[in-house]
Amino acid sequence: MKNNGNKHYIDILFVLLIFASFMITALLLISLGTNEYRRIVQRMGDNDNLRTASAYLTQKVRHCKGDDGIEISSLEGTQALKLYETIGGADYVTWIYASEGQMCEQFTSASNPDVKLSGGTQIFPLESLEFDYTDETEDALIVRISFEDGAADTLVLKTVP
Repeated sequence: MKNNGNKHYIDILFVLLIFASFMITALLLISLGTNEYRRIVQRMGDNDNLRTASAYLTQKVRHCKGDDGIEISSLEGTQALKLYETIGGADYVTWIYASEGQMCEQFTSASNPDVKLSGGTQIFPLESLEFDYTDETEDALIVRISFEDGAADTLVLKTVP
């Protein structure tokens, strides 16, 4: 009889060891899956920021394409894009620039001399925003966007109709 008790004890111990190894394996797989999910979500967020910035700037430039509708300028020493438009007979300027880690937009009257960096509406976070023309004819605009995490994008936008 004593032999049957030991055999039963070993059977229970074997089942417990199998169950413990199953639980450890399951926890490891869940942990690995969670980390991978976090990385995927982070990459998707970074990609979304790039696409949002690109789409935003593309639409703004398309809206103001035309003669003297777009100009690269400076606002308090920061490079900015000036987009001119006429609404109801009045002239307006939209300033787009990067300030304090944010893309900012400021819509003002074209005759307003008091445009300040701090007056812009923050659109979304980014590290830097640079503008340049592709050549001397100024028929296309190069826009360089970079984010804090190192993600970057370069756009070439046509500035004439």
